[in-house]
Amino acid sequence: MSNKILFVDFCETIVDKQTADDFCYKYLANKGQKINHKKIIKYLLGKLRLLGRLGGKRHVLNHLNGSNVHDVELFANEYVNDLTKHLNNDVMDIIAQHKSAGYRIVIVSGGYEVYLKKFARKYDIDQVIGTRLELKGSSLTGQFSGPDCMEGEKISRIIESGINIEEIKSATFISDHVSDLPLFKLAGKSYIYHKEAKLPAWAVQNNVKDYKHALVIA
Repeated sequence: MSNKILFVDFCETIVDKQTADDFCYKYLANKGQKINHKKIIKYLLGKLRLLGRLGGKRHVLNHLNGSNVHDVELFANEYVNDLTKHLNNDVMDIIAQHKSAGYRIVIVSGGYEVYLKKFARKYDIDQVIGTRLELKGSSLTGQFSGPDCMEGEKISRIIESGINIEEIKSATFISDHVSDLPLFKLAGKSYIYHKEAKLPAWAVQNNVKDYKHALVIA
């Protein structure tokens, strides 16, 4: 196994949208459920600050309580096929170039492993570290299994997977968001994927480079 690693965020990095809630809503719609009122309720609860910073994600996932895991897995295949329309091709190019240079490609995401693993198989990505869904028998409980794979939890999950701190310190990381600052700071080379004219101030202050520089592989 290669000791050269490229960690890549998923939502709004590999693909151009957030996927966790999107996956849940589309699964429910596929099952014939009306989802507009669910989205309105979530919006109103958010406006009233009743969900907390990450509570909205838990709220949406709870709608899948009781869903058959086989049905969810089958739908995940359809969902991954649909994501083809949402790829950020420049990030996919970076992945392909690093893959050709012998890097191990690892998705590290708050997205759900149920579809991320299928995406990884489709696009020859080596490893997935994402948010896991809790099961009770053959049904989803509508809860996470363990913590949400966000912020500093990403580092904990990477280490849990068998990758050590020194390997992280020599790795490359690409993400779009300041919430990944713990991993940006720890990784040997850090790049922000963005579409603005200038880098955000937090990226400049923390020596996070423009993603276009990741096309040059040392």
